[in-house]
Amino acid sequence: MKHKIILPGLLLSLTLFSCGEDFLNKTDPTRLVEDTFYQTEAQVEQALNGVYSQLQGIISNQWQYNEFITDNTTLHFNIGDRGQGPSLEAIEFWQINPSTGNINSLYNSYYETLVNINTILSKLEESTFDEGVKGQFEGQLKFLRAYYYFNLVQYFGPVIIITEPLETPSEAWEYSRQPVENVYELVESDLAAAVASLPESWDAANVGRITKGAALSLLGKVYLTKKQYSEAVSTLKQVLPLGYELLPSYADVFDPQKKNHAESILDVQFQGGNELGEWSNFIYTFAPRESEGP
Repeated sequence: MKHKIILPGLLLSLTLFSCGEDFLNKTDPTRLVEDTFYQTEAQVEQALNGVYSQLQGIISNQWQYNEFITDNTTLHFNIGDRGQGPSLEAIEFWQINPSTGNINSLYNSYYETLVNINTILSKLEESTFDEGVKGQFEGQLKFLRAYYYFNLVQYFGPVIIITEPLETPSEAWEYSRQPVENVYELVESDLAAAVASLPESWDAANVGRITKGAALSLLGKVYLTKKQYSEAVSTLKQVLPLGYELLPSYADVFDPQKKNHAESILDVQFQGGNELGEWSNFIYTFAPRESEGP
């Protein structure tokens, strides 16, 4: 009699065990994952906005690598509080070495952003929403990729070129630094695509997004850097008719109340007075140490 009681219980246990793995193997509905994201226009725009957010952080620190090697910027030494001093001093006095922390941060932040750009571009090919909107998304992303590689090739010379997302970490070992000419070829190709697909301007709800004028301006700068002066002239001449003009007062260029003005070709957007991390501490970087008050 005992066997008759145990046997059904055993069968029930085996049945529950056999379907247990499927029952537990579920995607967390509260988390966004790559396989279920990038499917709609709103999702792709959200991802693109994240790339713009990364641009904020990079722009906030980029002055270190451009200005500290000139006479425009210097350090106010504080022996009692070194802070970032050693890394900044290494840049200012041309004493950069593999242990210079700021250089590692620069390199890593660029490639972290490029990972996101390449991922969105690859997913954009599979999306099915309006082709015109897709083209504008692609233009913005390719401008940003060109911008980062244009800076990388000036900072480091030959660099690793990655234009597709990596499926596994081991794939990274398959890449090596590419000649400067190859990097510039990618930059020019991406900017040509951006020029072809970006609008001349955006509405008030999209102020700060990359425009055709920004893409043409960067392409002209690339040609100037390569000393291709005739190409630079012909490219930059295309910017003039797009509605830009010099402001009557030089001070107005830097007036926070007049940002995104007619002289601005591309402004990275920040917003003060909120708790969302959209403010910039750039102005405090250059305040004298004794200026914090009593």
